[in-house]
Amino acid sequence: MYKISILSVTFPNNKNKQDIYCKLTEGDQTYQTKVDMDTITIAKWDQNFNVKQTQSEITFSIHLWKGDNKDQLLTETKVKWEQFLTLMNTPQTIKFDVCEMSLIIEEVTIPSNEAQIKQFSKYLSDTGLEQSFKLIFAEILSKKIDRSEVFTYTALRLRQIGDDLKMFLTNNHKMSQLLNNISEVQQDDEPDQFLESQDQ
Repeated sequence: MYKISILSVTFPNNKNKQDIYCKLTEGDQTYQTKVDMDTITIAKWDQNFNVKQTQSEITFSIHLWKGDNKDQLLTETKVKWEQFLTLMNTPQTIKFDVCEMSLIIEEVTIPSNEAQIKQFSKYLSDTGLEQSFKLIFAEILSKKIDRSEVFTYTALRLRQIGDDLKMFLTNNHKMSQLLNNISEVQQDDEPDQFLESQDQ
């Protein structure tokens, strides 16, 4: 998978305003930039598209937007993947007959299913959801909750557990603040107590 960033298209000899967009086609994948309105010499997009390499080349086409499905193809060109991959992570220029396109291509790493499973397992562990579901499942079995009520019961218990956890964290935070305040008061009193002992 590759991220293709279409930055801009330059029309060096154009003198009239035109509404321009670009299309990228690779096999059955088609991507389109937004329309850059009132372009004279430079159409700017800086849009990213994740493209999977399935063919040997990519087709880039520049279109004049007119609305009502009356868009006009201005120019197009085909680029070999091998040409792209020799200049990754650096700005590249593609030349058309009436314009030049600036773009960047970068490789995108897609996490494997195994990595995603590990990330999800870590999320369940960190948030306590795993233990919550184990507790709820045990309750469903022990209370013999009817199958038709399992979803409702699970949702209710998750909400209750969340509320209990929120209350615990709030009370714990308040207790920590109280202990800190007591500690600060004790520290402030110590110099006075020392001076009083010296006076005696």
